Amino acid sequence: TDSYLPALPEIARALGSASTSLTVFALAFGCAQLLCGPLADRFGRRPVLLAGLAGYALAALGSALADSAASLTAWRAGQGAAMAAILVCARAAVRDLYPAHEGPQVMARGLTGLGLMALVAPVLGAYLVQGAGWRWVMVLMAGYALLLWLLCWRCFGETHRPAASAGAL
Repeated sequence: TDSYLPALPEIARALGSASTSLTVFALAFGCAQLLCGPLADRFGRRPVLLAGLAGYALAALGSALADSAASLTAWRAGQGAAMAAILVCARAAVRDLYPAHEGPQVMARGLTGLGLMALVAPVLGAYLVQGAGWRWVMVLMAGYALLLWLLCWRCFGETHRPAASAGAL
């Protein structure tokens, strides 16, 4: 999202509006967490995380190809929902793997990485917008999500085994 912010003026020039796509992204991200948590509890962290990363990549590519503000907003809603799955599963995996007294330190290390990305991403996004256009910011997001998907596919094992007789969501 931080790499997307420098693209907003160019998106507004190209499609007529950009702010709605950011607002809908945030709303979808917040609301989808309510669904993604129970899904991760029911089906496990790994499949929900992989689905979230794949969905994020697909929605980013859809955003790159958007030809109107409405279609960009719809794709960004998909990105927000997919991002919710990613975040929920990451936090749940920390809870699964670490005792309560170690969890905050593990989360702090992870958030340090996110903080560094928050510093680098807007600069990278601005250079990308100036050099190649706003659509390439979305392509970069898709590529990053696909890279993370591959890493998780190979290296992320299930951290939560749902009960065989797990009930309804």
